[in-house]
Formats: sequence, C-alpha cells, structure tokens
Amino acid sequence: MIGRVNLLALFSTICCYLCFAAKPGKDQPFVEYVTDCFNQVKEGRGIDPDCAKFVLTKALGYGIVVGSSIVKIPQILKIVKAGNVQGLSHWMIYAEILSQLLFVSYNLLHGYPFSVFGESVLILIQNLVIIFLIWSWAKPKFGLEHILSVVVVLTSVSTVSFTLVPQAYWSALLLGSISINTFGRVPQIITNFSNKSTGQLSEITTFLIFAGSSARVLTTLSEVSDLVMAGGFIMSALLNLIMFIQIFVYSGNKGKAGSAAGSGSKKTS
Repeated sequence: MIGRVNLLALFSTICCYLCFAAKPGKDQPFVEYVTDCFNQVKEGRGIDPDCAKFVLTKALGYGIVVGSSIVKIPQILKIVKAGNVQGLSHWMIYAEILSQLLFVSYNLLHGYPFSVFGESVLILIQNLVIIFLIWSWAKPKFGLEHILSVVVVLTSVSTVSFTLVPQAYWSALLLGSISINTFGRVPQIITNFSNKSTGQLSEITTFLIFAGSSARVLTTLSEVSDLVMAGGFIMSALLNLIMFIQIFVYSGNKGKAGSAAGSGSKKTS
C-alpha cells in the first residue's frame, strides 16, 4: 500500500512537471509544410529534396512517438504473466527514468518540437509502471527507506532540472542523461552475463528501443542538428543491441535462482 502511494505521488509530480513545463516547439506546422510540398508536385514543379526530407523525417519522428506508447507494454505483460521480475535490474529502470527526466528537461528548455523527444515522455510513464511491479514483486522486498529515497530523488530532479539550471549549463542536462542512460544499462548487461540468462527481459521491448534509438539518430540530425544528442542515441542503440543479442544467446537458460531486481540482502533499503 505504501509503495502504491509513493508511486502515485511520483507519477503525479512528474505529470504536473511535464504539463506546466511544456513550451511551444520551434517548428513549422507539419500539415502546412506537407500541403506546400503537395502543391509543388501538383503544379508540376517536381519534388523539392528539402521538402521531401522534412516530411519523411517528421513522419518518422512522430511514428517513433506513436510507437513508443506501447514499447514497454510487452515488458509489462511478460512480468505480469510470469508473476515475478527475475532477471530485471531495478538500477537500469531507475537510470532510465532519471535519464528521461533530464532529457525531457533539456528539450523543453530548448523549445525543441515534440516529435524530437515525445517518446521519452511516454516511455517514462511506462517505466513508472515497471518500477511499481518491481517494488511489488521483487524478492526480497525493497524496504520503505529505499522506496522513499527513490521517490525523493526523482521528484527533486524533475523540479530542479527545469527550474533552477542556468542556461549556460543546459548542455549538462543532456550529458547527464546520456551518461546515466549508458551506465544504467551496464548493470543489466552484467546481470545477464553473470546469470547466463535474461530472465523476464522482453526481446520485443529491447528490439523496439534499439530500432527507435537508431531511427532517432536520423531525425535528431535532420530536425535539430544536435550532435551530442545523436551520439546519445547511438550509444543507446548499441547497448540495447547487446542486450537483444544476449536474449537469444541465453535463450532457454533459467539462470540463477532469484530476482536480480531484488538480489542482495534479505531486505533492500
């Protein structure tokens, strides 16, 4: 019950942060641009390469956002079906949430269009569901002190990253997001290697994140020309590719008994 209350508080804080922090993106209306491109073809002027590039890139960007609304659903369903969180690293999920908060803040502060970062918002919400499942089903159980600490840290980051960071240090938000996202996946990769099993790690979710990160390299370079952000997506794609390969290499292995999400002492605090 306490875990549900804490998760609800965290979820509500982050949702409020996203709603009140959002600013209009620096973007020409998509429909208007598509109409201009169509009129060029209709008038016999041919297809403008820049116009075609914009339309395809924007369509891909929004496609990624739409697809991200279900990208973690296979992982959630696999956990629920199994009734356990064996093989999942809670540190990876914590890192994903923290990384996404910083990433969303960076994009909102710069006024980038939603098509550039929208999937992070949707995946963030799905990750909160996964954290609730981990807190509920991890063996041994997580202590109240641990749960409260996570809630305080994440809610503080969601507020501070958008309101108190000077413009000169906005880039630090992106670098922090990339670093946390990278090192957050390393424990999962190590856990998979150590157990010779990937437990309840979903191959569908892992592949979709790999494919989405790969496509994001193109959309990022095309829409905002942010090389650091593109580099982050390249790293994310590489790490998810490694985990995807591990899923098939260790397919059929039960691995070590117990849950990686709750491994350690009798009670995590």
